[in-house]
Amino acid sequence: MLDLSGLVAAWPERLRLLRPEGGSRAVVGVWPANGIPARREGWRDMLAVVEPVNPGQAVSLVDAVATAGAAGIVTDERAPTALLAAARARRLPVVVARELSVAFLAGAVAELRFAEQAAAAERSTLLLRFSQELTGAESAAPLLQWLASEIGGQAILVMPYQTPSGPVGQEEVPGSRLEAVAEGSAFTDAYDTVDDWSVRLYGLAPEPPRSVLVVARRGGWPSPVSEAVSQTERLLTSWLGRRSSAEAERAPVRSSIVQMLLDGQIAPARRAAAALHLGAALFNGARAQVLVVSVRSPRRKVLAAALHQRLGADALVVPSPDDERHIVVVADDAERPRAAVRGILASHPGIYVGASRSAAVGDGLAEAYEQAQQAVTMATDLPDRWAAYDPAANLASALPSAPAHQWSGALLRPLAEWEPGRRGTWLETTRVALAVGIVAAARKLGADRTTIRSRAEATAGAVGLDWSSQADRIRLDIALRVDRLRLRAPVSSVPTTLADLLATDEARIWAHGLFGRLGEDLHEFAVAWLTAGQSTHRTAEDLHLHPKTVRKRLREIEAALKRPLIQRSGSSDGTNQVNAVHDLFLAATVTGELDGPLL
Repeated sequence: MLDLSGLVAAWPERLRLLRPEGGSRAVVGVWPANGIPARREGWRDMLAVVEPVNPGQAVSLVDAVATAGAAGIVTDERAPTALLAAARARRLPVVVARELSVAFLAGAVAELRFAEQAAAAERSTLLLRFSQELTGAESAAPLLQWLASEIGGQAILVMPYQTPSGPVGQEEVPGSRLEAVAEGSAFTDAYDTVDDWSVRLYGLAPEPPRSVLVVARRGGWPSPVSEAVSQTERLLTSWLGRRSSAEAERAPVRSSIVQMLLDGQIAPARRAAAALHLGAALFNGARAQVLVVSVRSPRRKVLAAALHQRLGADALVVPSPDDERHIVVVADDAERPRAAVRGILASHPGIYVGASRSAAVGDGLAEAYEQAQQAVTMATDLPDRWAAYDPAANLASALPSAPAHQWSGALLRPLAEWEPGRRGTWLETTRVALAVGIVAAARKLGADRTTIRSRAEATAGAVGLDWSSQADRIRLDIALRVDRLRLRAPVSSVPTTLADLLATDEARIWAHGLFGRLGEDLHEFAVAWLTAGQSTHRTAEDLHLHPKTVRKRLREIEAALKRPLIQRSGSSDGTNQVNAVHDLFLAATVTGELDGPLL
């Protein structure tokens, strides 16, 4: 809107403003003030033209137009001191004209307001076009470029979990200020840089983490600049809202594609992804990786969108169906996806990542997902909040192929008589229950705990094992892990037992390697904990330690093994274990430090 500063700036040779601080007063028209000092209506934002008056009339005239809401007065250089003093007392701006003419002033205001309205109409047309172009757009760059040009400065949009694309003036945007708007209760912030840039930050969502519009220019913030910023802010807020809604609509489709991949249904997953232009790099390669990203559940949706935006065609990003804190990233086996996730991890606390080994796109992704889930539970205890699955802790991979396959096949042979659909479902249920415990398996598989337990017990019973026996659960676990490796080595005619496998050089090397990573003190502590039935209080009593010390050492073992050892949620029932405990039992049995029924 036209103000006094704009009017004076348009006609500097004829007009000057006595006090610059009054220049922001809006002006809508011009009226002569002499002779009608008592008028009260219609003066709002009008410029009162005051002919020279005697000092006795000055105060009453100024009081009248100020009370009526005039924008200011215009007089000439002959104005009496009493008039100027009265205007200053009422804080009424004064414009001094070289030639006092109501006709000139009215024409000047009308011309400027017409130009202003024409510019506003042109801007509205342009903003409408931007609004239409932003529908379905992946970037708001054209709108930001327009805003930067309109204000004669810079405009940057910083999305959640991203860093600014460049400096403001000669400086980077201070991270503390950006975080205060993106993450805190403040929706705006403003500061000045050392090189005279004035910077303002605007949060674009009601709840954190927010996208932040960063706008900077040299000089003040006159009304045209503020209006352009406000209009851009509204457009960006609308665009981000539509983008979030579209993302929510596509998320179930991406989740279905990932589920097909985990189930080994590569062809339908490839077709569905191609139709949506997703995961091109993933499906073009033979190997893939799975990352599980953990964050507080209220932030999962925004972080998933940020990861999807950053990774693009390199990966599929979906919320985990098993844990409301987890995001699953299935990406091609390359460094770029890992680097992109690490980039977010490094600059944002409260995020943890577990990474799988490289896996075949065809049939190895389900196991890779389990590896990443195991790894992410360890990331919370690591300084860089990133944990990679360590295959050295898996005895099944270390055993000699032929006898391991023979023993596993013989133990699991009764299950071959089951109907294929039932066999696949119940075996997978049992594998998951052995890996992460009954409670976590129920959450992961979307079934109740009773169903998980009954299936696991039936599977164990079908092969002659008792699910309530830890030794039998360990036998079943190692057999299923060997079976999952799909070994096709020659089979000997000589029967093989688990005792034979644990007596091999390969098993001894594996066991000593596992304990070697713990160091002597933690090695001895681990055996003592196993001997005490994995009871924190019994271990504390046996070793004369405080229970907190026992739990601290268990966390140290977990960090060394890079695998969870303790089931942190749900029942303390002994059958609700994770299978890292099984590997410790097996290693202690191989080294002869644990006497038990395994052999």
